[in-house]
Amino acid sequence: PGGGYVGVIDTETKEGIGLFRVTATSMLVPRSVHMSFWSADGSAVIIANLNGKMIERIDVKRSQDRKITGLEFNLSAGIYLGKAFTKTEDASFFLGQNAFGKPLIGSITGSYSEADTG
Repeated sequence: PGGGYVGVIDTETKEGIGLFRVTATSMLVPRSVHMSFWSADGSAVIIANLNGKMIERIDVKRSQDRKITGLEFNLSAGIYLGKAFTKTEDASFFLGQNAFGKPLIGSITGSYSEADTG
């Protein structure tokens, strides 16, 4: 519950294709993923970082046949939902291979300075 991980899976092949960890903040439990969901057009994954008091986003790039070709954790898209806390660790992504020996995809884009830290 307190790990803050988001995995993206190809539903046709059942393979993991990306793994991310959301932003940590100075809250007692620094991060947790309460829920995540796809945008209506499939261009993003919206993440509720419950204990981190943030909404965050992974931008999804697709080929013409709608296969996922890129996953970018967009730091600029973050929305802070609370007061009196600070970021303690940046969001991250993991490289390596999935259980089928295929490479995981992922990157970080944007900047926390452009996020809605209100």
